[in-house]
Amino acid sequence: MPGGDDAYLLDDLSLARNQLTGEDISEYLKILVHKYFFSDISNELPRIVWEFSDKDFRSSDDEIVREILSLYDSGFRGPDKNASLILENGTQVLFDFFTAGSSVGQNWFLFNHTFMGNLYEMEISKISLNESVLVGQQVQFIIRVKNTGDTILHGITVLEDKYEGLVYDSFIDTEDKWTYDNTKWTYKYQLNINETAEFIVIFNTTKPGNFTNIIVVSSEETDNMTTNNTTSVEPVQPDDPDKPDEPKVLKKLALKKWVIRFWF
Repeated sequence: MPGGDDAYLLDDLSLARNQLTGEDISEYLKILVHKYFFSDISNELPRIVWEFSDKDFRSSDDEIVREILSLYDSGFRGPDKNASLILENGTQVLFDFFTAGSSVGQNWFLFNHTFMGNLYEMEISKISLNESVLVGQQVQFIIRVKNTGDTILHGITVLEDKYEGLVYDSFIDTEDKWTYDNTKWTYKYQLNINETAEFIVIFNTTKPGNFTNIIVVSSEETDNMTTNNTTSVEPVQPDDPDKPDEPKVLKKLALKKWVIRFWF
């Protein structure tokens, strides 16, 4: 760790670059920690960091370097903060990554890790934005998932299990955090402690009645949870052709005649 007044710590990985090419190596280093920190070869980490930071790592024949490059090419990515790892015994570990620099020395790649609890809980809500509509109108629901436990949740999915009388139209995801496939939404990211994720789903109505809409929410760490709400769809009341029109009332304008006489 650099010392003295010339050293500085950054809350990001902007200094994690290869000294030969200037290429950003932050994702490779995060994969290295995630994959090998709790392995039997954890003592190799400083050497592998050096391979990525100071050498032509793309030409390396080192087995660990080649595996990290392969994992990266396959799409493996991790956040800079709250990067989650589940150990074989079920314990969850969170990693936070940093970089440090010095005007007189080399840059440093740093991280810390925190062992989490084992309370896996979430709270789900389905909120109707219009509890009563006419047939042919659309209904909208907010579907909200909150992590209420003491550890991170992964693989959040929301399934529309029953929606009689309603026909799916579309959904609104302003932050682009959900994917949709055949009545199931999947959250793209991990759900951190006390974090909330939500989207709006839109249905068309096809017939009158009271319809209970059920959703099932699950994650890799929790059992299925369900919630529901009921929407009232009212029939459209057409105009009655046999009903006489309201009589038209004509108001008479009473005129007063004034006689003005002049006396001479």
